[in-house]
Amino acid sequence: MTSRLPNLLGGAALLAAFAFGFANVATAQTITVNGCSSFTTTGGTSSNLTITCNTGVVGGPTAPSCSGANIALAGSTLTFTATCTQGTNPITSVTLNGVSLCSGAACTNPSSPVSVPGLAVPLSTTNYIVTASDGQLQGSSSATYVVGSGGGGAIDLSGCTAAGYTGRGLDITFPTVTNTSIGNGANAAAPKGSFGNNDALVVRFTTPAAGVNDQTVFQPAGNAPSQNTGRVYTLSTQPCQFATSSTPTGSILYATSSQSPAITVNVKACPYTGAYAGYCNMAAYLQPNTTYYVTMVNRTGFGGAGSCLYGSCDMRIDFNK
Repeated sequence: MTSRLPNLLGGAALLAAFAFGFANVATAQTITVNGCSSFTTTGGTSSNLTITCNTGVVGGPTAPSCSGANIALAGSTLTFTATCTQGTNPITSVTLNGVSLCSGAACTNPSSPVSVPGLAVPLSTTNYIVTASDGQLQGSSSATYVVGSGGGGAIDLSGCTAAGYTGRGLDITFPTVTNTSIGNGANAAAPKGSFGNNDALVVRFTTPAAGVNDQTVFQPAGNAPSQNTGRVYTLSTQPCQFATSSTPTGSILYATSSQSPAITVNVKACPYTGAYAGYCNMAAYLQPNTTYYVTMVNRTGFGGAGSCLYGSCDMRIDFNK
């Protein structure tokens, strides 16, 4: 929609404009006309100059936006995080997979950090979508949790580095029907002849639902020539945990030390109580649908030094139903 400038400026403003002498003005002059998104002109210095005010609206209200969505394992549950920022109008609602996180004035503006802890670990790969709305427009961001991957990201090996080890990460699938046997340290994770005293292999796995496979044996064992190598295996809820005794503490749930360690994994609560409660320390009792880590190092005992004497120690991993 357009309108002629004289109609907008009015007579007094128009006379003032001509007083400047547009054709002969020596310096630039500025005229502000409210409601005009742009101007177009016709004519020139030798004829009447027509200036047209274009009143069409440029753009429009901007929508809220969400970014940085992330889903990560935190102990035995998941935590979703993201940031949602308002557009032209305030955010009036934020949802995660359709479940309300805030509404109305409870939604922080103009930027709303989103943190949702304590989410149950799903049985199947699940997409988490956060959506912010101003009542008319909305924006969203999503992150996917992949079952069996501990959140889909790389294993955090910073704790191994801090402890003086070179960390190697490996995801394996918890056996449900058939045996799983991965030889020589699962290829790239710890290939044959390369698992030395400064290496730490962190194996990540997710337990199945209750009743799918309530008991299995996790048994990493040395191949020749390293079958006589002492090793310590630490089962925990966090990667790069190094047990100093067989007593569970903090995130460490179970630990064993020998030349051929084995961990009996039970996906259920320990059935022993009272006088027999000590039997619970003889095997690992884990929660279903939960991610755990086994950290493995060459060590003569819980307080001993590395025990790979050949310079070419291997690591074989058997995880059997």
